[in-house]
Amino acid sequence: MNLVKGHIEGGSLQIGLYKIALAGRAPVEGAVTVGLRAEDLRLAAVGEDAMLFQVDYVEELGAQRLVHGTIDDQQLTIALSPETPLSGDLAVTIAVDCLHFFSPETGKRLERGTSVAGDDQSAQSLRLETVS
Repeated sequence: MNLVKGHIEGGSLQIGLYKIALAGRAPVEGAVTVGLRAEDLRLAAVGEDAMLFQVDYVEELGAQRLVHGTIDDQQLTIALSPETPLSGDLAVTIAVDCLHFFSPETGKRLERGTSVAGDDQSAQSLRLETVS
């Protein structure tokens, strides 16, 4: 699992320059460690909100390829199909339900809040904005 530093404020998660709406499912306010599984990250479709992933190197493993790189200077690995075309920069996204939260002090898992009734944003992909 990829572990990156994040900060939750006002129901949004900030990872570097990217602010991600958590659809009422923020576990806490303040600093968090965010877990993202390599297989849960995916290439964003055209027009879909995404984070810029800068590719460092690629491990070809036969049935899959592990793409190592950074999002805002934080190391990540993404698992992709070997047929996926690659470039130096990739637009990636992840469903909000696939985010895992941990205490940066203890490393213990933080349970997500429950979304409000009728709110189906949690299973959707990121809704994000770039922070300047």
